[in-house]
Amino acid sequence: MNKARTLVIDDETGWIEVCKDCLAGDGVDVTGATEVHTGTRLLKQEAFDLLIVDLKLPDGSGLDLVRAAKEVDSDLPIIIITAYPTVQTAVEAVRCGAYDYIVKPFKTEQLRVVVRRALERRRLCVENRLLAEHVQGRRRGDARLVGESPQFVRIREQIAKVAPTESEVLVTGESGTGKELVARAIHGQSKRRDRPFVPVDCGALPETLVEAELFGHEKGAFTGANQKQIGLLDFADGGTVFFDEIGELAPTSQAKLLRLLQERSFRRLGGRETIKANVRLIAATNRKLDEEVRAGHFRLDLYYRLNVFEISMPPLRERRGDLPLLIDRLIGEVGRELGVAPREIGAATMSIITRYDWPGNVRELRNTIKRGLILAGEGPIRTEHLPPYMMKLLAAEASEVEASGGSFQVERQRAIDCFERQFLTELLQRNFGNVTSACEEAGLSRSSLYFSLHRHGIEPAAFRGNQDD
Repeated sequence: MNKARTLVIDDETGWIEVCKDCLAGDGVDVTGATEVHTGTRLLKQEAFDLLIVDLKLPDGSGLDLVRAAKEVDSDLPIIIITAYPTVQTAVEAVRCGAYDYIVKPFKTEQLRVVVRRALERRRLCVENRLLAEHVQGRRRGDARLVGESPQFVRIREQIAKVAPTESEVLVTGESGTGKELVARAIHGQSKRRDRPFVPVDCGALPETLVEAELFGHEKGAFTGANQKQIGLLDFADGGTVFFDEIGELAPTSQAKLLRLLQERSFRRLGGRETIKANVRLIAATNRKLDEEVRAGHFRLDLYYRLNVFEISMPPLRERRGDLPLLIDRLIGEVGRELGVAPREIGAATMSIITRYDWPGNVRELRNTIKRGLILAGEGPIRTEHLPPYMMKLLAAEASEVEASGGSFQVERQRAIDCFERQFLTELLQRNFGNVTSACEEAGLSRSSLYFSLHRHGIEPAAFRGNQDD
């Protein structure tokens, strides 16, 4: 684990040095400042585990800094120090969020004890937050990996096998297929589940900032580096770093990532200290990295280091059978986000949804459901609530089929539709419209059966008579 970072604000530089010497043996790294405005800037620019602040400062009160610190990090423990103690200031300090109160002059052992307690409180707060994030991550990851198709069953099996290991994982697939959800599921089932999951968007990270963002930098490392800054690897200590769209990294950045994988350590930009990288790496890409290697755009040695265990996410058009489950989940999930009740999807709309190829995959499906829920009001989602481009594309396809007089694919789909209608009709007749019984006989989930019935415009009630579902 890295050193605990403490910010000490005192107008007497001697007291700052005392804190540095006193706490160095306890693994505490002290950064000092003498004014409120400098301390406020440091709090906004850098991450600290503890704040120690004098009440009386040249440009204001330490209580102003306490309030500013709580706005930046509500869990940050704060220790007030002062040479002029009063009951009123002590009460005010606690009201502002201070953890403890020390009177000058103090013994070094007293300071060490209070700092240890404050840092322990910080550790517990961070662990509680990480636990909450882990629970949310499991909901966002495992729970949102929705599907019963053979491809998705295999993906879950792969996640279960690789998650407990420390192996690197490469998740491949088209944009929008849910690669980050797989990475979160792996992290959620790993030994690192209670530590941070840190995503890095390689496509949005400028080449000139990759090293500084990942490894951090020392003061003066480059123009504008006025203060020491820790990197994403520090934040992810003990956890998982997810490199999304790894194929977008420039060659120089690829070399730095390869060095990290090989040495499991790094140095901050402009620094000399070697820091151990206690992280697990998971990468994802929508590119075919083997082709990128042959084209000279991606390093072969890095490809081999990352591609220890590959999980390939299928596009939505190759698992249309999962559409009913996905739609059910998205209607509920997006409906909660929008604050609207779930809506039915009309039979005509469902027919279009099943025929569309979804080039944007689950992300596009989610946006389509969101649009439909917004436009539908209190009624069902109808065809006019679908995106215009989707309707135009399907209309163009229909025109081409009509002009060509039909094709093998069209005739094949017609035969399949005819078989499905006949099968569903006979199934409901045998079960008197009882959907539960029909699902058991056909070996289908309830949502899958309803999906097929909606697509063909078949109502179970028409077969029930006096029978109840």
